Amino acid sequence: MESKNILILLISFTLLINFINYIDKDETKTLKKIEALKKRLAKEQQLLSNQKRLKPINNIPLFFDAKANNNALLGVFQKEVKAIAQKAEFKITNITWGEAILNTPLNLVTIPLRVSAKSTPRNFAKFLQALREMERIVKMDMIRISKSRKEINYQFYLFGYKRVDNVEK
Repeated sequence: MESKNILILLISFTLLINFINYIDKDETKTLKKIEALKKRLAKEQQLLSNQKRLKPINNIPLFFDAKANNNALLGVFQKEVKAIAQKAEFKITNITWGEAILNTPLNLVTIPLRVSAKSTPRNFAKFLQALREMERIVKMDMIRISKSRKEINYQFYLFGYKRVDNVEK
């Protein structure tokens, strides 16, 4: 009877030791996974804290005022571009207005400005950055770049947009 009890005791110890060893291995894996998840969570929280909060699109005037006259809008657009250029130390030599073009399928009026300027590449980059941060949608197109002695000459078109509810007559 004693040998039977000893055998049962040995079997139970063997099972207990194997089961505890299994739990320990499983726990170390789980703890490693938890540590990896903590590191990943910390990195994601850091990335989220560095993100810029975007303004809601409804509050931003992406387009020029639909009720305003096209010539008045060209004047406003020109003043905005000149102010941006002055802040960026980008020397605009000439701005000419183009004729506003109606795009009927999109209900948009394109407001074009032709810009000629002289500046350094660094100031041109500042100007482009300021244009990009402008609250209105502005497209730059047909750019020509030529070099003079100390500066670079730029010629390009800037397009602003005005949303139209009804087709203008």
